[in-house]
Amino acid sequence: MQISTSKLLRDAAIFLSLYGLATGILYLCGAPTRIAAVAGLAIPVMAMPAWGFAILFPRWAFIGYGLYFLWAMLWVADFFSAGFVMARYSLSLESPVVIEALSNTSLLDVREYFDDSWMLIVVILLLTPLLAWLLTALVRISARSFGPVRWHRAFVMLAGLILIVLPLAYHGNPVVARADPAWRWIKFYQKYQNEQNYRVLLVASRKDAEKRLPAWSPHIAAKDPKTFVLVIGESSNRSDWSLYGYKRKTTPKLDALAGETLVFRDAVSSWGSTNREVTRIFTIADHENDNSWRAEPDVLGLAKAAGYKTFWLTNQNGFLINTVFAQQADQFTIVNNGLGQRSDTSLDEKLLPELDKALADPAERKFIVLHTIGSHQHYQLRYPENFAVYDNADDEVAHEMAAKWSGLAVARNHYDDTIRYTDFILSSVISRLKADKVKNSEMLFLSDHGQEVGQLTDVWGHQLFLESGFTVPVILWLKDNPALLAKKSELEQRPYQTDQIDWTILKRLDIATAFDRPEYDVTGEGFKPWQRMIRGRPYIPGVSHIVMPKDATLPEDELRELN
Repeated sequence: MQISTSKLLRDAAIFLSLYGLATGILYLCGAPTRIAAVAGLAIPVMAMPAWGFAILFPRWAFIGYGLYFLWAMLWVADFFSAGFVMARYSLSLESPVVIEALSNTSLLDVREYFDDSWMLIVVILLLTPLLAWLLTALVRISARSFGPVRWHRAFVMLAGLILIVLPLAYHGNPVVARADPAWRWIKFYQKYQNEQNYRVLLVASRKDAEKRLPAWSPHIAAKDPKTFVLVIGESSNRSDWSLYGYKRKTTPKLDALAGETLVFRDAVSSWGSTNREVTRIFTIADHENDNSWRAEPDVLGLAKAAGYKTFWLTNQNGFLINTVFAQQADQFTIVNNGLGQRSDTSLDEKLLPELDKALADPAERKFIVLHTIGSHQHYQLRYPENFAVYDNADDEVAHEMAAKWSGLAVARNHYDDTIRYTDFILSSVISRLKADKVKNSEMLFLSDHGQEVGQLTDVWGHQLFLESGFTVPVILWLKDNPALLAKKSELEQRPYQTDQIDWTILKRLDIATAFDRPEYDVTGEGFKPWQRMIRGRPYIPGVSHIVMPKDATLPEDELRELN
């Protein structure tokens, strides 16, 4: 075979430059160095089968080019997907948060996301085949330098086969295999299926856990009627609440009720996404014993067994929580049943008429759960137009955000509007409890997790590595409890983590069990602070900005989330 040395050097330079460019882009997008290098190297390496076809079957070389084009399409699409998720959420595609979110996704979520991001999606759809075609064109150009065959046919066949087989051997390295888009998406689908199968097992485990209720011996330790409303927020970072000192007046109604409310100043969640944290809120599971809840009853089951009538009113249509926990309530109502149109966006105020019905129920003891959609992305869909207070704000926060990119500043404004709307929802719940005939009424609000919206970085969304993903508001409104309010200044400073709040809920319900843990009741005399942990590391307020270096040595489960 006659091969031009200058052409080979030129082609080698082209592919080395391409490799360096791809590696650099991946690294800048947040990929660890070794993963970026492997993924970048995959561009020239995966061109080898096309070269092999060109050598062995010159007349059929288009088959090799066609296969490379399909692979390049997959690689570019994977690059855009992984890069977008990394840039927007600081997460990898394989992160449990991403898998969990997709397995909980409904038609409404998909439509809302498309409505919000359709321009970006269209651009990516256009760029993907274009970039794949350009990569394929480079392969075709480089193949021309092999020239006419003059060497022994056996050597030519051997060279062609090596070029075809070499990428397969290249994938024998597990790190390389993880960087290959085809392999990554196969594993992604497997994880998605595992998540679905996991839910089936969880439902079965809750049935077994009910058999443990007699061992817990739950009973009401008070005689008076009781109405207890637990409001679960979504994606709310307390740093954006004026009740916690934020510069914008995002919670004016709750600010006015501060004298009758315990505002816990130092509470954090134990995880940065919904399913796992809500599971810990309602069961004995915590960050140390995540699976301990499977064989033990949850708060809702204990309340029912003790004599409460239970209500679960939800504006979230996530399968796991509704199936495993919510549907065991005496009354389960979901108000989020839109068909996916923008006009069907489900606002939390739809829960209020359902709350009125629950409060009108004649049961003496009622435990009512309101699961709101709160500040869930996309923020601008979570409040009505009359709550768009900060869209064009010219205030101190707007000036601070002006130093960041405009998309983030817009997201922060929308996010603060969701907090303002949450303030309206919570004050509406409180006003109903004030008007209710039951004297002994309380409302506990907490968010499942926080949210990063430019507080510490230039991104917005879920966070597993930053303090902003965990700092949540926790407030307890008391209708008639002067004794507890007299301790307000002391109680509000207690450090707390919400994976143990099930013990506080039981206490507020006046339920005693055979396994009480008074040290975890944030309102009780027996409370004892403990070492709070975030992702296996001690939590230190104002210091735990857990930004991991790109090449940190981590346990395998955390490494999978980063990579």
